[in-house]
Amino acid sequence: MKRTIVGIVLMLVVTSTSYGVLVSDFEGSLNGWLTDAWTTGTISQSSIGATSGIGSMLVEAPGGWQQAAKVDVKPFRDVLGLPGALISTDVTSFAADMTGGWTEVEMVINAQNNDDNGANNNIGWNQLGLKPMDRSGSPQTITWTVPADLSTAIAGTDAGIAWFEFVLVSNTEDTAGSVGKFYIDNIQAIPEPCTMALLGLGGLLLRRRRK
Repeated sequence: MKRTIVGIVLMLVVTSTSYGVLVSDFEGSLNGWLTDAWTTGTISQSSIGATSGIGSMLVEAPGGWQQAAKVDVKPFRDVLGLPGALISTDVTSFAADMTGGWTEVEMVINAQNNDDNGANNNIGWNQLGLKPMDRSGSPQTITWTVPADLSTAIAGTDAGIAWFEFVLVSNTEDTAGSVGKFYIDNIQAIPEPCTMALLGLGGLLLRRRRK
């Protein structure tokens, strides 16, 4: 029995590293992603760089550091509030599409930054770090870890929070006429692997107890 449980835990730890809660797969729509007065990018559907199904999102923004697009992610607060939570997305970019010598992408968690709707609904602007794109034309998976203090704050929020969103940032070498252009797909909110393993093991043990 002990060996069986250990084997199950190891299997869940291994498999959980690549499975999370799907936020956006761009199959038939932009899944709520938008641009507005606070963003400087343009977005559209594409099939280039699709890694989950046949759809992806093309993101284009001027050179330099730019807030390119954003999406409401209130429904994913529970996952993002777990210790060690990750945000993952597949990114595809081509050197020929850009004039600058480097390109980076960043995910930001931006949420209500005061407690008007409850003392715990005070999250603010949280940059998770710029990550380089390889610009080879091959999809690369980029992952951000939600810091422990931020996860704790998110776990304390409630449905009354005024806004809770991902902001996608494009950062390129700001040369004359430079532009950030890339494709993203398969955006996921992923619990920390051991958390997923324990959740899965708990479910298996509960089912075993009921038998």
